[in-house]
Amino acid sequence: YSDTLFHFLSIVVKTADRSGFDSLETMAAIYLFLNELIKCGDKQKDLKFTQNTYIDTALKYINQNIYEQISVSNLSDMLGIDRSYLCSIFKKHLGVSPQQYIVNSKIEKAKTFLSTTNVDIKYIADSLGYEDIYAFSHCFKRKTGMSPKEWRKQFSSKTPGMPSSPN
Repeated sequence: YSDTLFHFLSIVVKTADRSGFDSLETMAAIYLFLNELIKCGDKQKDLKFTQNTYIDTALKYINQNIYEQISVSNLSDMLGIDRSYLCSIFKKHLGVSPQQYIVNSKIEKAKTFLSTTNVDIKYIADSLGYEDIYAFSHCFKRKTGMSPKEWRKQFSSKTPGMPSSPN
């Protein structure tokens, strides 16, 4: 944008030097400059709208597929955009990477399961797309500061008759 705007601004300055600021020629150059400036603003709005659309679609996909393994590459492929671009707009709009958002969402689901059900921790991990319970436990502890078992013990609101793991 800046090259184009600079070009139109230089035309305004040259025309004003040659014909004066109140000449018809200078007014036309100013009009062209302002028109280009408005176009640049519209492009910025379109870009923001597009970024918000990508973010909204990605968040919807993550929330609808929270019980699956979700990779950032699959997410960017589904959106039809470059992986690094997806990472940059997530960071810009949400303050975290897509991977961090996915992990945080899964851990929040796990915390809810742990505090409201008797479902076995391995089953919770598996249902959230973690094939390895140790990887899940490590990730959970890194995010919460305690193991899933410790979390359940401290925050359990289970009452007798709450759902338990399938046998």
